[in-house]
Amino acid sequence: MLYFLSLFLISSSILVAIMKWRKVSLIALIYFSLLTAILVIINESHWYPFSLIRYLLYILSSGIALLIPFFLLLLAYLMLSRIEDDRSLSGMRIFFNLTISITFIGIVIFTAWVVIQKNYYMTRFLAIYTLVAMYLIINLFLFIILNLFLLLFRFNVRSKDILLVLGAQLTTDGEISETLIYRLNKALKLFKQAKRNGQKLHVIVSGGNSRENVVSEAEKMAKYLIANGIDHHCITIEDQARSTRENLMNIQSLLKNRFPDHKKTLIITSYFHLLRTYFYAWRFGYNLRIIGVRTQFGHGFFAILREYLAFFVLTKELNYFFMIALLIHGIRQVLLIFQ
Repeated sequence: MLYFLSLFLISSSILVAIMKWRKVSLIALIYFSLLTAILVIINESHWYPFSLIRYLLYILSSGIALLIPFFLLLLAYLMLSRIEDDRSLSGMRIFFNLTISITFIGIVIFTAWVVIQKNYYMTRFLAIYTLVAMYLIINLFLFIILNLFLLLFRFNVRSKDILLVLGAQLTTDGEISETLIYRLNKALKLFKQAKRNGQKLHVIVSGGNSRENVVSEAEKMAKYLIANGIDHHCITIEDQARSTRENLMNIQSLLKNRFPDHKKTLIITSYFHLLRTYFYAWRFGYNLRIIGVRTQFGHGFFAILREYLAFFVLTKELNYFFMIALLIHGIRQVLLIFQ
């Protein structure tokens, strides 16, 4: 089954890339092609290193299996919040989010009932949750590895290119965060290098108000760039976006209306944010020239976990399919054991 799924996803990725179908997420297809291939290798390979990895993953997954119900509740909460926050969701997506949320909540409630009843079925649920935990661990490692791989990509800037600096939440006192400073310093470096080479670049900073009664991220970003040597005529502010999706959607409209003769865009964001940026950049028709920058170590660790959850929910349809398949597979295995 996994072999055919892997081949299907790889073929679909190639077709979408060739045809440039922007409504189908190329990034999600590539991601899940790799994820399926890894699952096939780990589960089917008898080569000793992969057998050892499979054994270690099982031990680790068994240790966190009891946390899976809480993770399912978190996913349900995030999906319900998406319905509340994003008014642009279609009726079909709202129905899908509700279905996933109710399913996960139902599984957790049934698990809680089993625990309260001290039913022997609890051991069966632990075995099933171990498979789900293993999937989530492999998924997390793939997410980290791909973001770090994308961090290695470098792109040359040319005259009339536009640098897009994506915003990040300001500090509690309304100042620029360390994460945002790394992004802005990268834009400064590229802008000044281009200027020395006689090239003209323009910078667009994007980010709305993180909290009420605080200036927008974009305004703070623009002030930082101006204070560090970029003329204000070379900066455009987009201060309405409150998410990555809105960042790239609003900037695309801005580019069409104000910069019809621009060459190409170069998007700057943090390394842990790369996959989600690629996801939306493909959907909104950008050329995929995205530069990742590092950030402080402590913040990066928690940011990766937050971004992993965000990307997990963003690609929830495929994740839901995989998790349901694993639950069915786990139930079959458990029934065979207890026959």
